Amino acid sequence: MSGLWFASHALLWVLVVVEAILLIALMRQVGTLLLRVGTSTAFDAGGGPAIGAEAPWVPAEAFDADSGTDGRAAMLVFVSVGCGMCDVLAPGLNAIASAYAASSRVYAVGRETKDALESWARSKRVRVPVLSQPDAFDAYEVSGTPYAYVVDAAGVVQAGGGVNTTDQLEGLLRQCMSAENRSSERREIEVAVSELDGGDLR
Repeated sequence: MSGLWFASHALLWVLVVVEAILLIALMRQVGTLLLRVGTSTAFDAGGGPAIGAEAPWVPAEAFDADSGTDGRAAMLVFVSVGCGMCDVLAPGLNAIASAYAASSRVYAVGRETKDALESWARSKRVRVPVLSQPDAFDAYEVSGTPYAYVVDAAGVVQAGGGVNTTDQLEGLLRQCMSAENRSSERREIEVAVSELDGGDLR
């Protein structure tokens, strides 16, 4: 009798462990699904320059007429080496930069050294300019990454918020676009993302 009790007790513990493993796996799948179908609106973490305020910092080349980027907005995406969501967002930086090249330029801004950021960019195949600017984090009061701001050609903050998906990045840019440009650039971003889904990151 004691042997039967011991066997049933051991079986119950095995079932508890199996259920725990299945529950963890399910939670991971739900998290992945939420990231894929999450809101397209960036979330406001509070602080930082207000919309309509003068940008506290922009890359020197962003509005330099000699660089050919005059007239375009600058999207500053604050990232961190070792940030899991920044890694997930990396392909989206390339897609957004490609689709919205006519109206804006995308920059990845980090606290780490230039070498560390460039190493991260190479490993994640990030093709946008990567800048080491620790002071920019303080100027924009960025406490967590990834976080993005859009600054227009006049140096005025037009949008900002926390971003975890390509849709949220695009949402910030679309807040600053004229209505007549939206439909054509939406088609471009869909093509760019579909190419990434096919695994073509070259």
